[in-house]
Amino acid sequence: METFEMKKSFLLASVAAVALSMLSLETAAFAQQAPTASRAQPVSPAAQAESQQEPLGLPLYRDQFQTILEIFELLADNNQVAPFKAEWEHKFDHNSDLMTEEGTNRAIEQLVKVGTRLGCPEQPDYKCMYMRALRAYMQFHYSPDSPVNMADPIQRARWVAEWEHKFDSEPAVFKSDAATLNAIRLMRDSLHLRFDYVQSRERTVTETKTRKANFGGLGIHVGMNNRDNVALGSRLTVLVHEPPSSSPSYGLVHYGDVVLKIGDRAVAEMTIGEVEKALFGEPGSKISLTIRRGGQSADARMMTVSLERAYTPDPSGNIIKTGITDAGVPIEFVGEDGLALGPGFELVANGAEKGTPADGIVEPGDLIVSVDNQTLAGKTVNQAVELLRGAADSPVTLTVERNGQRKEFTLKRAVIQEHSVLLESLGDGINLLHIRSFYAQNLGADLATAIAKTVLPLASKTLRTAGDADSLKKAARFDELKANLDKGQILEDDMVSIAVEAREVYEKGGTGGGFILNLADNPGGDVEQVKQAIGLMLPFGETSEVVRRLPGTDEIEVTESFLTPDLEFVTVHHGGKTSAMPKPRVPLLLPSNLPFVIIINGSSASGSEWLAGVMQSNHRARLHGLGSRGKSEGQSGVDIPYGFSLHVTNFEFFPGGQKSNVTGLVVDKEVLGDLTAMVNSAREEIYALNKQQLLRFDATQKQSRARIEGFERKVRERAAVDGMPLEQQDPVYLQ
Repeated sequence: METFEMKKSFLLASVAAVALSMLSLETAAFAQQAPTASRAQPVSPAAQAESQQEPLGLPLYRDQFQTILEIFELLADNNQVAPFKAEWEHKFDHNSDLMTEEGTNRAIEQLVKVGTRLGCPEQPDYKCMYMRALRAYMQFHYSPDSPVNMADPIQRARWVAEWEHKFDSEPAVFKSDAATLNAIRLMRDSLHLRFDYVQSRERTVTETKTRKANFGGLGIHVGMNNRDNVALGSRLTVLVHEPPSSSPSYGLVHYGDVVLKIGDRAVAEMTIGEVEKALFGEPGSKISLTIRRGGQSADARMMTVSLERAYTPDPSGNIIKTGITDAGVPIEFVGEDGLALGPGFELVANGAEKGTPADGIVEPGDLIVSVDNQTLAGKTVNQAVELLRGAADSPVTLTVERNGQRKEFTLKRAVIQEHSVLLESLGDGINLLHIRSFYAQNLGADLATAIAKTVLPLASKTLRTAGDADSLKKAARFDELKANLDKGQILEDDMVSIAVEAREVYEKGGTGGGFILNLADNPGGDVEQVKQAIGLMLPFGETSEVVRRLPGTDEIEVTESFLTPDLEFVTVHHGGKTSAMPKPRVPLLLPSNLPFVIIINGSSASGSEWLAGVMQSNHRARLHGLGSRGKSEGQSGVDIPYGFSLHVTNFEFFPGGQKSNVTGLVVDKEVLGDLTAMVNSAREEIYALNKQQLLRFDATQKQSRARIEGFERKVRERAAVDGMPLEQQDPVYLQ
């Protein structure tokens, strides 16, 4: 489970609970006076009661305890729950440590350290860890596409019987991290879960910090140099994911198949780039794959499948015609996170975030050689990233290789705000917003700021065209806020009303401009961040239908969400009963009549498909690019003992009520080529939409003038009949 840092903002009011490792406290809570009575002196009963008032950090501790307890009850042994609850529930009720932020953090760290072991001993017991993973799948897993329905008691019991003692006769399995994690992966593969992950300690920590959205670091964007030239050898496994029904390989390869050969060449002798390239070829050409099906089990078998590359139809039947095409085999390189850095495979800087310690010092293309004199050779990418991070204000020495020469820099770490958005102006009032993912918890505020920076100048232009004093005064307010946002200010609660007013001004009389949202290669992220993004941009309509299993039960819950201009309605169907819960919606900031295009591609997945699908099904945005990945299943992050974690599929969502799992979203306009081609296509559509809007506006103006002229004519006709002066005619009776 994770507890995300909460901020006092409507944009960040939602908290998704997944991973218990990080938290921070609202410092405002600790600005109050602590009790001043001295414990060393005799006190009256009243003073004693006052001195025993509830510590300020206790509510946060209790929330964290309750979150951990819920998981503990599901995954630990039954006889371990009561002792854990007795020891930790009230452990700090009257502890003065919880009067400070630092003390509360220490208390919760102790709780998390014990609680996330889920009853396993402090020294690694890998069989215990394996059993906690088994229970996680047993208690959380739900997928209509899986061969095992964990909500069915009979199927669940059969699966548990198969895997509970599967490795008892192989003691080596429970002797190391690697062997146990491999056993857990085999167990996962039996469920055919396309997007479930078994994560290392390093990956678990990195993911938690990314979700937290602020941490001590240098602000460097890093990647893997020369990735395509890394040889697979025995370090990587090429794992097949389930192909979509439109793929040439559908029905011939299945999730969990391991690719051993492509043609006559063993993948162990190939590089990552060669494997990816080998799947492509001329349409009509053939390719053979030798695969192992059944994992490492006794009934595993090898087979060769022959596939013909073809123009692949999308779900609507349209033909995607490209010069080359793949065989429709979606693959994953298992073990890539564990690859060791070394010569020819270094950590490379892709640039630095503006305003961070590395800005202006580390340049794109720099190879990061060592951190604090610790060489990165032999370390994984995640391990290297953790070396770059550290406490804010702590010094760090960085050695890089630039143009064949080594350079050394000593920098001071700072709190890095993880921003997943980048706003780019394309001119003519059209802005392009890139969203890399929906993980960072400050995404709602960043997105609101980007929308406001797009709309404010368009609304100001509309008001200045009107030219009256009130309009000019309002336009000046819009310009002032836009200038502050351009300087790095984030849209705060007290500024939202101005942004809403700007949206209303544009809706009433604005023309021109546009908004392009780039979700290409966006893998998704946190559900609550996606919901906030939808609320900021969708005026009304159905936002989602979510079908999920209630953890630890056999019950399925269906939740439908609808937006109106003022409210969000959430309808829950569960146990034969239906309940509706209206609540205030996220303020709408994107004008409902502003031209809006979303870019997606085959790597747009999960949350990005949710957002794009909602906008498309409600006719709010047009989709350009290529069909999406088809991942409309969601996962819960579950910590298991000793710092590892799982992603477990437990719900399916239907964006705007439409099914897109496996098949993916169908674009309104297919665009082949790179991102530049897709952006150009989106911009051309916005120009066309604006032209249509101007034509409609001109037609409306002509109709209005015609009505006014007709009205005036009637007044004159009546004046002529009645013999009264024109100004004395009462127009009410002429309507």
